[in-house]
Amino acid sequence: MTFINNELPLDWLLSEILEHSPDAFAVFDKNETLVFCNTKFAEVFTLTTEQALGMAHADLLRHAYHNDSNINIETQDIEAWIADVKTHHRSEKHRVFESDGKDGSWVLISELIINDGYLVVWSNDITELKQTQLKLAEALEKIQRIAAIDELTQVYNRRTFNQLANVELKKSLRHKHSAVMLLMDIDHFKQVNDNYGHANGDLVLQAFAGLFTRSLRQSDIFARYGGEEFAALLPETELEDALALAERLTKMLASQSIDLIDYESVRVTVSTGLCRYEGSDDSLDKMLIRADAALYVSKQQGRNRCTLYTPDMK
Repeated sequence: MTFINNELPLDWLLSEILEHSPDAFAVFDKNETLVFCNTKFAEVFTLTTEQALGMAHADLLRHAYHNDSNINIETQDIEAWIADVKTHHRSEKHRVFESDGKDGSWVLISELIINDGYLVVWSNDITELKQTQLKLAEALEKIQRIAAIDELTQVYNRRTFNQLANVELKKSLRHKHSAVMLLMDIDHFKQVNDNYGHANGDLVLQAFAGLFTRSLRQSDIFARYGGEEFAALLPETELEDALALAERLTKMLASQSIDLIDYESVRVTVSTGLCRYEGSDDSLDKMLIRADAALYVSKQQGRNRCTLYTPDMK
């Protein structure tokens, strides 16, 4: 290494750089004893440099745990935690990992093993970077949710339903599980819009979606399929159980008064068609066609009812 000023003490220069750096620096010998650190490193463990030098790596962690340091040590058993740390410590010649603080800060920690087993440790603050990453992740999640959810009813939209339902049917085929498709259409919905306005029609759609959502399991897939039509795929469900659920919801909806804007309330009914998953020769599209045929029969037979698909339905 060459300097313009050969009289400049290199040891002093490096010491000053490390001491005034915003990053933490330390060196441990092969016995895990701290032989060098700057003030920033010692402060991480709530110590001065004089107190920290000569301490073992494990003792520094114990001190940090018992003296409310900013290091985020989430454990009730510090010795077990330290034992776990040792399984990673010195596991590679050059190791880089992230660590978070109790105050929400983040640091990127680097460890480098050099000659005679000395371990050089340094860390730099990446809090701003992590906060940016978190905001980007939250924004992406929000965008994905917007793309997946029907804005009005806050249930899945048609595209998401098709994606999730196809995945679920593959699982049903692989594990030989039953599944049932429900296709539902709110009766005389056009009259609701014509008589009470589209804003009140939206309230009816929201009320129906809310009623159905509250009655479903987490594994069920429910969506607004278009207009006043809704679809549900019930995995691991027998046809008789699905019919019982559909009939119960049909009765609940018919008995529910939905408050309107500038009107007192309205009651609506729903017609439903159901079909079961038939295995390897079946598909989502085929199930929707069969459920739609059963739904048509419900409409033809007076609405406000549930109909199971039979092969004679066209």
